[in-house]
Amino acid sequence: MNYIHNDKLDLSILYVEDELITRMTIHKILAARYAKIYLAQDGREGLAIFEQYRPDIIITDTRMPVMDGLKMSRSVRALDAQVPIIFTTANEDSDFIEETRKLGITRNIIKPILLKDLLATVEDVAGKILSRKTSPATK
Repeated sequence: MNYIHNDKLDLSILYVEDELITRMTIHKILAARYAKIYLAQDGREGLAIFEQYRPDIIITDTRMPVMDGLKMSRSVRALDAQVPIIFTTANEDSDFIEETRKLGITRNIIKPILLKDLLATVEDVAGKILSRKTSPATK
């Protein structure tokens, strides 16, 4: 099976961010590399998109109106314990870090976001997903 489609990796990403400029900037960067990018402006919208489309990777801010990233991630984990979740956050508090560890968050990227860190994390996660999809045990 070919996992490259129109020069993009055949993976879907849900990006949840309440700040419009950040959301659109990151969307443009991700859309150049990955086949499908879903956007949400808060956790409630992100959860609805996750339930409908089941993206391969979630990237989410933690502090947002309506529903924050932690609450959304708890709901996602109730539906799917394995989907990689990457947090973008300004919170480096040890209690918060422990909470993300318990939730099985793949990585916390501290804001302001360094694009090289975000892209390296997404590439690493994408590589692991594609390896699982192409391994003989999953065919």
